[in-house]
Amino acid sequence: MPLKSLYVTARSASGRPTLQHRLVDGQTDWMACGRRIDDWSRAYTPRKIEEVLCLRHACRA
Repeated sequence: MPLKSLYVTARSASGRPTLQHRLVDGQTDWMACGRRIDDWSRAYTPRKIEEVLCLRHACRA
């Protein structure tokens, strides 16, 4: 999967989606809002989920 225009959904220990961030193009663990998530359990998707999307502008752009 190309690392461009992707969103990352963080998951809780039980596998429930908790928060979604926009991935910095070409990176696997840096979000557009500046958060590093290399130690999170996560899933990648090409579409955003408004209900759990990060509220910072950089992730919503």
